[in-house]
Amino acid sequence: MEGIGAKRVMVVILMLLLAVVQADYSHSSPSDSKGRHCILQCGAKCLLSLKIVPIQYMLCFNLCMLECRISPSDVTYNCTQDCAQSKTNNLESGSHKVENFVDSCYAECSNKS
Repeated sequence: MEGIGAKRVMVVILMLLLAVVQADYSHSSPSDSKGRHCILQCGAKCLLSLKIVPIQYMLCFNLCMLECRISPSDVTYNCTQDCAQSKTNNLESGSHKVENFVDSCYAECSNKS
């Protein structure tokens, strides 16, 4: 019975995370079909590929959104990923901080290339 209860809790957490993510990106033209496509694609990619750790999920999601919407070069993307990962290693909470880390790392890395 414990396994079923834990699965239900995980499903609820996943649904809440998706709602939060969609709300965060709703200000970026929700009518834009590419934007909606990126949100759905990245949400699914990150949920399926990660254990449910909110910071790692948000890192995956924000990097995926960057790649989907901007399509940076491989060098810039890898630099951004390494930079953001190093900044979030000791972060225990703060999903908005993750988005800021990805944005600032992207700005830094795109200036290098």
